[in-house]
Amino acid sequence: LTARTLIPWRQAFSEALDGERVNNKGEPIEGLQFEDGGGITINHPSRADYSEYLELLDFDDRVLGIEVWNQHYAFGTQEEPPHDRYYTHWDNFLSTGRRVYGFAVQDHRFRGRGRSVLLVPNPDDRTREERKRDALRAYRQGQFIAVVGAIDTDEQGNPLSASDYTDFHFTRIDLDKSSDGEPLAVRVNVSENDPIKRPNVQIRFITNRGMEKVVNTNEARFELPRDDEGLINRRYVRVEAMAFPNTHNQGEELTTDMIAQWNIYDIAKIHDYLGDAGGGFLEYERGNEPIGLVDMIFAQPIRIMNQ
Repeated sequence: LTARTLIPWRQAFSEALDGERVNNKGEPIEGLQFEDGGGITINHPSRADYSEYLELLDFDDRVLGIEVWNQHYAFGTQEEPPHDRYYTHWDNFLSTGRRVYGFAVQDHRFRGRGRSVLLVPNPDDRTREERKRDALRAYRQGQFIAVVGAIDTDEQGNPLSASDYTDFHFTRIDLDKSSDGEPLAVRVNVSENDPIKRPNVQIRFITNRGMEKVVNTNEARFELPRDDEGLINRRYVRVEAMAFPNTHNQGEELTTDMIAQWNIYDIAKIHDYLGDAGGGFLEYERGNEPIGLVDMIFAQPIRIMNQ
């Protein structure tokens, strides 16, 4: 693999992380801005064999994760199926026991979907430099969610906004523990789904065994499975949630059972209208793409570390 810099990827990674190039004063001219924040992501990991990326992920702890959504490629759209390759790779990586964050990226599209929502201190109380550091530290620590939001339209189906802004978010993701601190379950709450446009909510728990639990309410609890010796026998747990309308295709019924059974890529295509969606579905002509109706949020995984 060679980076877009036209130099070997190891050299590019080293220079991006540690500033190996120096100016005439001997000072680094590249490298991370803050020692405890930021890092490298692997963008559009489209190769069929996910194991080809393991060497990149293992290069340094500051290689943070991968794009699981990119507006130009969706969840890993190829000319032929599977169309959810990035998303599937994420679970493949996590199943190896690695820490891999998932990013959603708008990819410079004016009406593109995909962004990261960071958990940071109140920016009103921070200086400009502190705000930059807070944001980069949130990325480093996995204190963010990936969002692929709906695009609102007018009555003719024309997009009303240039981004997938949504208030739908997780209000709680934490562990229920026993009196001696042993993790028992993952507890989740979501809120602020649009009560008119997207009144229905679904929370899903995914592990290395696949999608293990689906709950159609704003609150859910996933009890951590254990083996005969009492050890948690999953490598990770991650949580995703959807907020969606009662109908699609301008009136066809849309139910929680349908959402639970559909591929993540097909959920992203749920729409009433086709139009300029920013370029993200290769089986549609540009300007004749599905204007997504569903808000989708993806939490960073909880890695299970049995001793």
